[in-house]
Parts: sequence; structure tokens; C-alpha cells
Amino acid sequence: MMISMIRDLSRSCGLDAKKLFIPLSYASILGGTCTLIGTATNLVLAGLVNETLERGGTDLPHMVPVSIFDLSWVGVPVTIAGLIFLMTAGKWLLPSSPRSLDVVGQSSSRMFRVELAVEDDSPLIGKSIDDTGILESEGFSIICFHRGAE
Repeated sequence: MMISMIRDLSRSCGLDAKKLFIPLSYASILGGTCTLIGTATNLVLAGLVNETLERGGTDLPHMVPVSIFDLSWVGVPVTIAGLIFLMTAGKWLLPSSPRSLDVVGQSSSRMFRVELAVEDDSPLIGKSIDDTGILESEGFSIICFHRGAE
């Protein structure tokens, strides 16, 4: 859910996206350790415990059903320690890319190449590029054009 917000934050503040997406991934993994429904592994293990207890696992006296916040005793301190580590050491450990050196005000546009063909019955036939109004549009430029069939 946070990917689009982190992407927009990266673009608007001129921050390197890698230095935001990697900590987001680790934070979501660490946060998943806090509750039973946080990760699939937690659910599988809780299911195995419940199955064992239903089958009469009386030979394991310390086994009790796992409730939703039972993992928080371990998960919350681990998550806090992990987030503190990410916020302090992450600055030096996370990779930098050349984009992180961009100035905030600069737009980082991507370049695309498009080839278009004008059909024989097109209303553009016989008009100059100026007459078509194509040059008035923003966000692209014509590099070259070829006349005649190839």
C-alpha cells in the first residue's frame, strides 16, 4: 500500500528510491512478526499447533493455542530494534545510484522513440508539419521524418 506514496515522495523530494523502498520492505517484514496474521509462516505454525492440540497432543504440556498478539512479546522489540538499525546504519549500507545526485527541481524524464506512418487516405496528406499543429504540443519533439514509401 505504501509503494505509490514512497515513489511520489522520492520524486517530489529528489530522494533515491532505493534508499526508501528497501527500508519499506524490511519494515513490512519486521512488522509482520508482531501479529499472528502478519506473515504466512505465523499462520502455518499456528495451524500446526492447533491441529496437534485437536489430535490430543497431551504429550506436549506447554503447547497452547496461539492467539493473534502472542507473537508481539518478541515481534515488537525486534521490530523497534530493526527500524532503529535501518534509520541509523541504513544511510551508509544502502546502495546509491546516480539519480540520488539529481537536483530536486529537475525533472527526470524518460526518452521514448516512436515511429508513425501516415496512411494514404489520411487528412494529413499534403500538409506541412506546422499546419498539422503537432509542433504546438508539449512533452515531445520530432527528431526526423521520412517522405515517401520505404
